[in-house]
Amino acid sequence: MKINYITLEFFMIFISLPLFLYFFKGFLSPIPILLLIIGYIYYLYKIKQIHCESLYTLFPMRKKSLKKIFRRFLKVALLLFILLIIYDYKLLLYYVINLPYHWLATLFLYPLLSVLPQEIIFRGFFFTRYKSLFKSELLIVLSSLSFAFSHIVFHNIEAPILALFGGFIFALTYHQKRSLMLVVAEHSLYGLYLYTIGWGAYFNYGDVILF
Repeated sequence: MKINYITLEFFMIFISLPLFLYFFKGFLSPIPILLLIIGYIYYLYKIKQIHCESLYTLFPMRKKSLKKIFRRFLKVALLLFILLIIYDYKLLLYYVINLPYHWLATLFLYPLLSVLPQEIIFRGFFFTRYKSLFKSELLIVLSSLSFAFSHIVFHNIEAPILALFGGFIFALTYHQKRSLMLVVAEHSLYGLYLYTIGWGAYFNYGDVILF
């Protein structure tokens, strides 16, 4: 596997595609792009026989790990609630009150259509594909930055900033536990909470909620 090819691949997936969606907003939903990348990863894994450690192995979620991420979530959730009240209190429970059916649909579809593909790409694939290029600590940072950069598609500064902190939490969890299932659960928890209390307004790509 040539380093130059991997570098080009990194640039295309984590820089070029977000820029394409940024400049051509409305031309294509991010979800097909995510699925396209998943297809490419499947091609690498199955056809090219490129090994991606723990990519498809959903390690069990240990009770101790769940408790740890939930305790951290409670602290962050309180901070996010306070920040929303200070920053834009009018958004509080906006979707729950004004678009309840949209909110309910998101509760069910978001983990499957948005979180799972993102975690396969930004954690499972990222950490195994590029470990030959970067040290573990740098992988955490780059995963977080790439995840944040992908959120430029929403055309606001709030989404990338929130995604940067969220991405760091998810990358740290994956680095420590190597459990795709655990980090999908954690990402879903944060994402649905953000959407429910009102921060979801900054992650709205047309009719698609993706964060």
